[in-house]
Amino acid sequence: ERKRLELARAMATRPRLLMLDEVTGGVDQRTIPHLVSLIGRLREQGLTLVVIEHNMRVIMALADRIVALHLGEVIADGPPAEVVRDRRLIEAYLGGAYAARA
Repeated sequence: ERKRLELARAMATRPRLLMLDEVTGGVDQRTIPHLVSLIGRLREQGLTLVVIEHNMRVIMALADRIVALHLGEVIADGPPAEVVRDRRLIEAYLGGAYAARA
């Protein structure tokens, strides 16, 4: 509920750009799909979103473009389907052994 209230408060000013930082942080797993749906509707209405999020499922559901950072450096940039297969991203977030199998 708190996250939805924060979104509603942000939307009250009718922004053209909304920056969301870890929007699913501290949210139970049952609530995440509802937040993703709400944010998706905002996107469909033409709102530009900049989302900082570690939950890749959330990002994959919302993003047209992903810029992935590791230690402050861009390691992948592009459409979700490409970025999720990027060897540097896999190695940075899942480890070298996993990247070798991918």
